Amino acid sequence: MRITELLGNRIVLFDGAMGTAFQSAGLSGGELPLYNIERPDVVQAVHRDYLKAGSDILSANTFEANGLKLAGSGHTVREVIAAAMRNCKAVIDDFGGGAFAALDIGPSGKLMDMGDGFDFDAAYELYREQVVAGAESGADLILFETFSDIVELKAGVLAAKEHADLPVFCSLTFEGNGRTLMGTDPVTAVRMFQDMGVDAVGVNCSLGPEGMLPLIREMAAVSKIPVLAQPNAGLPQIRDGVTRYDVDAGAFTDCMTEILESGAAAIGGCCGTDPSYIEMLSARLAKADDAEQRERFPALRGDWRAKKVVDSAPSACAVTGSVVMDGRARIIGDRLDPARNGEFAEALRAGNDAYTVKEALEQARAGADIVLVRADLPGVDEEEALLRLVRRISAKGKIPLMIECGTPAHAERAAKYCRGKVILGAVDGRRASMDAYFPIAAKYGLAVVVRTRDETGIPADAASRFAILERLLAEAGKYGIGKDRILADASPPAASGGSEAENAAEASEAAAQTEERFGVRATARAFARRNDHGTTELG
Repeated sequence: MRITELLGNRIVLFDGAMGTAFQSAGLSGGELPLYNIERPDVVQAVHRDYLKAGSDILSANTFEANGLKLAGSGHTVREVIAAAMRNCKAVIDDFGGGAFAALDIGPSGKLMDMGDGFDFDAAYELYREQVVAGAESGADLILFETFSDIVELKAGVLAAKEHADLPVFCSLTFEGNGRTLMGTDPVTAVRMFQDMGVDAVGVNCSLGPEGMLPLIREMAAVSKIPVLAQPNAGLPQIRDGVTRYDVDAGAFTDCMTEILESGAAAIGGCCGTDPSYIEMLSARLAKADDAEQRERFPALRGDWRAKKVVDSAPSACAVTGSVVMDGRARIIGDRLDPARNGEFAEALRAGNDAYTVKEALEQARAGADIVLVRADLPGVDEEEALLRLVRRISAKGKIPLMIECGTPAHAERAAKYCRGKVILGAVDGRRASMDAYFPIAAKYGLAVVVRTRDETGIPADAASRFAILERLLAEAGKYGIGKDRILADASPPAASGGSEAENAAEASEAAAQTEERFGVRATARAFARRNDHGTTELG
């Protein structure tokens, strides 16, 4: 059985803090990963106590077992992770199985792109090494936790999806203002990762259960996947030289019940929580029968499996926020399209990135919700230019991007290195287009603009265009791209022979029929363009 089969059928219990338990055993926190090799007795004792307390998931002592933190230790990542998984699995086997061993992966401890060589590719390789070692050592799932940078977490999730066939959970840590240290809000975190194929998303560390409660409510309101919560036992305080926390097991359990009532599907503890916290949580859950729990806890009623899919809509993400095509027209700033803006074309040829970033930010200030970026211009290296622009604009963290690019490999690089989640534009019903772009959208969790064009062009009659759209939707579904990630353009050809008013009326009717017949958002209703004169027009 995989852990994903339990989620939504009953409340899943994580364990609590590892470092807290080590400190209670008289060990310092500075060499946690090495205790897997040097003190397996202590590590196994911690796992055993949590399993006795009722944990369904034991997090292996691998949180800091990465190449950066183990450098100079005399041990490799593979050695430390293999020892950690042996300790974890041995205890589970002693209890007759039934629990799951998580490869626990924490952040690198470094800021990305600070000029020291630690960039997206370096982060990916760091996590790839851990993922491969964990998968080889028998991990049942991969848990990324305590992340504050969604770009670093994006690298980790990609490494996990590409190098292991294991469930992937990801958990972020938030400040008191409801944002991560890098400025990401809970809803953006969900929208960033749920379509990348992770199996659960949530919050750990950072706050006590009371402070975490509103964050879980926000996540559960939009999440299409299970939400997890592992708060600290309140705030740390130093008493007599010892770190203590201000929320006891009883108060912790009371608030965790509210977190479950707010939509969490999996719960546990982080800093300051010891086995007594998990034992009390387990006992509280045991008091309620299945019927009562399903009545009280939304995650057990399947809200995230049914209702959220219906309610969700295509989205794009920047570091500090996301934009959702939820029925309101969204303004696309299109001045970073060389075909529409001669000044940008000149800047593109000259490599004037300062102009480009300034123009993107000015469009955002003028009311654009999303900025379109294109770099297809004769004499310009489109791959290099598109990647450079997407990286520099998204590094500002303020506005989501849409990219249009006729070369799939170039589009994928831009999607990969964007500090957020782009919308992928200009996919059509030609076999080559679908085969090239849908895998990119699936891999990075992107929303896609599809156009009703095939090998013969854009049909003049609506029936033929809708037949192409049907094929597009069916093909997207094969890659796990649902209608909630599709923006459809079923407009008639531009040169349809009618007057401007007639063409506009036909386009509007096509959009209405698209939404009614297929249950997808039509671009003519989702987007408006910000043109050179500062006014808007339907896109």
